Amino acid sequence: MTSKAVMSPKKPASAKKAASVKKATKADGKEKKKKSVGGKKAGGSGGKKTGPYTQWKGEAIPIHVPARRKETSGGGAFTAVAWNVGGLRSFIEKKSDTLIKLFKQEKPDFLALCEHKLQESHVPDMKKKFTELFPDYESHWTCSTTKKGYSGVVVLVKKEADVKEITTGLLGQKDEEGRVITVKYPTHSVVMVYTPNAGQDLKRIDYRLNTWDPDFRKHVNQLNKKPVVVIGDLNAAHLDVDIWNVEAPHIPKSAGTTKEERESFGKLLSDCKLVDSWRSLHGQDTLGHFTYWSVRARNRGTNRGLRLDYTLVSEGTKIEDAFTLPDFAPAGDHCPIGARIALGGGAGKSPKKATTPKSAKKSPKK
Repeated sequence: MTSKAVMSPKKPASAKKAASVKKATKADGKEKKKKSVGGKKAGGSGGKKTGPYTQWKGEAIPIHVPARRKETSGGGAFTAVAWNVGGLRSFIEKKSDTLIKLFKQEKPDFLALCEHKLQESHVPDMKKKFTELFPDYESHWTCSTTKKGYSGVVVLVKKEADVKEITTGLLGQKDEEGRVITVKYPTHSVVMVYTPNAGQDLKRIDYRLNTWDPDFRKHVNQLNKKPVVVIGDLNAAHLDVDIWNVEAPHIPKSAGTTKEERESFGKLLSDCKLVDSWRSLHGQDTLGHFTYWSVRARNRGTNRGLRLDYTLVSEGTKIEDAFTLPDFAPAGDHCPIGARIALGGGAGKSPKKATTPKSAKKSPKK
């Protein structure tokens, strides 16, 4: 997708400095006190609209990378990682070493890739390739059947894991665009999602806001008797701090950064009792952390990005670590994201023998 921006609500000049600081540190509806970044403070002058990053106009936006957190749950942790790869066949041909590096570095219990763009006929060969690259994992797929070279999600779960069920789609509907895989463990569920983009000229925004988002909230709420992890490309920049040029005037017409989409993301958090693991854990250190940079605009070098990819977890879940990995996307586009949570009871690991799940069960078409 192309780089986008959102217009912040206009404020009096006297309130701009305080407003930009608040926007840069607002966490799931709660404001936190901001530390200065790079010796500069947000704000502006001359009556022009400003955002959290206006002060770095013409410069690279600085980023403070928080130290990774160590596991504290004594073996009961669960690590989930997701990455929008924008075309899997080319990615595997050119960057399979990068994916191998990610597996070795994070040792995930669950890893998902979205926008693989494969057709169902391509899956057997790619499944075999994944088995060769990652013999300890089993891959499960959903593909778009409405449009070729479009969308698609694959998840890799450890063969030793105690997986109860794996399904595709939402609310018993056929996953025609290949956007959702849900993996149910005894202790929790993980939902990998590639949320529909509102599209050029916002052609799909009505579908996004009035059909997809409500159905997705219902899907997540059906799982909430146990902790839920929602991970993937949710195609929405939630807060002003998640947009490098939030003050730009074209944003109300840009997919993923409209007021309505951002508010709908907030509704997902509140209605489903989810928290943004990254912002919850790191709070005031989230300035300058994005997950997507336009390749066409060469925005990665100056860190002009959007935050569109998230790991959301049920309220009350112990978050041991939450991370974005921009070094895996040196030229831009999306980077991997993930989190490690403490669940206890082995966190989905089979204590004896691996069970055979109802693998990638497709919901019947209604």
